[in-house]
Amino acid sequence: SPVVRMLLGESVGLDRERRYNRRVTPGCGNLMLHREVFERVGRFDPAWAHRGEDTDLWLRILDAGDEGWFTPTAVVHHVIPPERLEPTFLRRLSGVMVEGMAEDEHRTWGRWYPAVWLARVGQAAVLLWPRWLWAKLRRDADGVLGATCRLEIARLYLRNGWRLLTTRRTRDEHHTTPGHVSWPKSHCEEPTT
Repeated sequence: SPVVRMLLGESVGLDRERRYNRRVTPGCGNLMLHREVFERVGRFDPAWAHRGEDTDLWLRILDAGDEGWFTPTAVVHHVIPPERLEPTFLRRLSGVMVEGMAEDEHRTWGRWYPAVWLARVGQAAVLLWPRWLWAKLRRDADGVLGATCRLEIARLYLRNGWRLLTTRRTRDEHHTTPGHVSWPKSHCEEPTT
């Protein structure tokens, strides 16, 4: 499944050289940077240790005026232990993958975020559920696993996004509610009204 391959670090769907941007960002499974880049923008921020440290670094690199490219001819072979191919691990990895996504989009879209959240609801209802159902009807185990992981990402995103929509936040809040994602204070912005 392309979703499972993406969860395991593959750049799925990129078949030609392509410049990375704010929407398509490099993962760190095969990232090569010159030392001077780290000297200019800093290293990986440990505050993002569970998810997003690669995206945070990439956005700082972009803000510094540098660019990066995906190159399909640079091939890396990853050894993936068998337990990382188990459905339980992949569903848990889906949960890690979604950490901070709603918060990132909330900061990016500001007052337009409710429309983005509703679009994500539509995406889950119109695209993701039917894909899962179609894979189930075809008895496509890989397709069901990929669709299940993608639905888990959507479910957690929508839950976290709903909390953002219904709770007023300030820069100094730090949430520790079980199952709730908090984000590093250094990356928060004041809420817009």
